[in-house]
Amino acid sequence: MCRGGQSPWTREILAELGFLYESNALDDDFPYWETTASGPMLVLPYGFDSNDMKFFHPNGFARPQDFSSYVDAALDVLLDEADAGKSSMLSVAPHLRICGRPGGFAAVRSILDRLRKAGRAVWIARRQDIARHAADQLLSLGIDADAGLTDTLA
Repeated sequence: MCRGGQSPWTREILAELGFLYESNALDDDFPYWETTASGPMLVLPYGFDSNDMKFFHPNGFARPQDFSSYVDAALDVLLDEADAGKSSMLSVAPHLRICGRPGGFAAVRSILDRLRKAGRAVWIARRQDIARHAADQLLSLGIDADAGLTDTLA
């Protein structure tokens, strides 16, 4: 196991401890249930593509505008999809040690401005709020926590 990664038992331990969700998966665009020996665990996948850590990747973002332009493009596509009746989730991850620095903060300003202009077309939420909403939606669609990995919110 690598440092910072989850073990094969992470979700089971989190379920045993009563956590509502885990958010370390990179395998989907929509929340889904996973059944563990300790009970169900809601998985909120994480989109690493709109993470400011890409400033440290050789083929990643070079300027603040690269990050904010990427998020703008993703938001354009997702808003078009939402207009067509298919809502989705976009994770944007600015970190204090990266975009919190003076040179990177222009990206944060630009992203926040774009979200403000989008108004009620976007829902800015904490992961725990998304998890509660996703669990309610999955259950309302008849996808219960025992359904396992094959059932996703789509």
